[in-house]
Amino acid sequence: MFIAAVLRGMITLEFEARIENVIVRTYNVQSFRFARPREFNYRPGQFAFVTVKVAGQKMRKPLTLSSSPTELDYIEFTKKLTGHPFSNGLEALKIGDTVRLDVPYGNFALDERFPRVAMLAGGMGITPMRSMCKYCTDRNLPAVVTLLYANSTEADIVFRRELEEMEKQNRSLKVVFTLSETGPDWKGRMGRINADMIREEVPDFLTAVFYVCGPPAMVDAMGIMLGELGISKDSIKTEDLTGY
Repeated sequence: MFIAAVLRGMITLEFEARIENVIVRTYNVQSFRFARPREFNYRPGQFAFVTVKVAGQKMRKPLTLSSSPTELDYIEFTKKLTGHPFSNGLEALKIGDTVRLDVPYGNFALDERFPRVAMLAGGMGITPMRSMCKYCTDRNLPAVVTLLYANSTEADIVFRRELEEMEKQNRSLKVVFTLSETGPDWKGRMGRINADMIREEVPDFLTAVFYVCGPPAMVDAMGIMLGELGISKDSIKTEDLTGY
């Protein structure tokens, strides 16, 4: 059963969704896929409210849609398994089980009119960026996009193969991985995202619109740093789901 509403000109749907596939992304991250209703559309970067039953009680949390609107057969969200009750409820789900989805929400969405986009992601902040990069690649958009993706270790990189494949398919997309802890074989960048890294990887950064997503402390630090680089607040896009 679908419950439809109109929010700021966009139709939102609330419905029971059956899990069709669970994909292991890393040692502690999984993606959950559901059949996509024909009635449902969304913008890359938006999120869903997900309701699961935990010990007989309903728990509701916002999770970003990591799928792209161009992926017509399914919708997907991706979650780090943290050991918290909601996370444990998701981890216990099997193919064929259902959750309740209320979608889509959020203003942290790709605007196709921007000719130059820089994405700064930390950890699970990659989920909306994956949606946006996939959308740009599938739609063959002219926007020049640079993604800087920071993690602690190589094992923590979510969607690595997919992002590398998108970069091969899309000449306008550049993906840069950077790690805080590296092994002897690592050939990517090292350290946290900083001003020098942005200057080197996004030389035309003053003309870019920045999308920033990650842990709250990182997002705050990136906002201060971008301001010091001369980026106006209007050119910095963020969304905090911790308040929901």
